Amino acid sequence: MIENLQKSEKGEERPLILYPEGCTTNNTELVTFRRGAFFGLTSVQPITINYYSPYFSPTHDILDVFSQALLLMCQPYMTAHIKELPVFKPNDYFFKNHVKEGEEKWMAYMRVIREIMAENLGFKLSE
Repeated sequence: MIENLQKSEKGEERPLILYPEGCTTNNTELVTFRRGAFFGLTSVQPITINYYSPYFSPTHDILDVFSQALLLMCQPYMTAHIKELPVFKPNDYFFKNHVKEGEEKWMAYMRVIREIMAENLGFKLSE
């Protein structure tokens, strides 16, 4: 996967889309990210999606697929606010100033991107 990320960065491959949470949350908190998007220390472009509906939230992933699809189709409307944040490429300056003691580089990278995304969404961080 790291090779694909590096090729994508050079324009040799299509960009890879990853969902670092591995799931959706309750639309108020951002859970800890998985390492896949950050382990290779390549560029990422954070994109946030914030759903809203006064009737039923599409982030309720505790329902089975059929029930959730049926409830989503029965509501008159739903909005999704999508924000593309700038592409971020970690460098030596970033690591010198953001890696905490005992923390690996990819962990610092993941933590900082997660904090930026949570702040942009107005979400709390949740473990």
